Amino acid sequence: MFLNVLPPTVTRGEFTIPAIPTDVWNAIGDIVARTPRASYDSRSQMIGLYSVRYKDQPLLILTHGLPLSDNVHELTTQVTAKSTVGTPVDTDTVAELLVLLQQQLPAEIAQVHARQLATDAAAAAALKAKAHKKKSRRKK
Repeated sequence: MFLNVLPPTVTRGEFTIPAIPTDVWNAIGDIVARTPRASYDSRSQMIGLYSVRYKDQPLLILTHGLPLSDNVHELTTQVTAKSTVGTPVDTDTVAELLVLLQQQLPAEIAQVHARQLATDAAAAAALKAKAHKKKSRRKK
């Protein structure tokens, strides 16, 4: 007798976070860059992907937004670890990295927002100064 066993839908290789995918993707890059024994080989924001090496184990970190539904009521991103060929991965090393990401992402996303606000404020101030300078020249 054969049992039709489906693969698990949730492993230690994934989690969700209430945030937009772009913010999560940016924050993951910052966290990986400063984590000992972690690096990324390549990345693609368009597909929410990082090719990462953590403790000599290559893996892919994927981020994608979940659609709003009866179960998802706010902007939420799923973070998933896969092997380099795209299969589910559930090792202690990967679980360790994902726990680190899950713990650090909320604060890192807040820092990403703060940096963006500062950049936007500086750009607005520069435009205002430029417009004021043009007005000064016209009055002369």
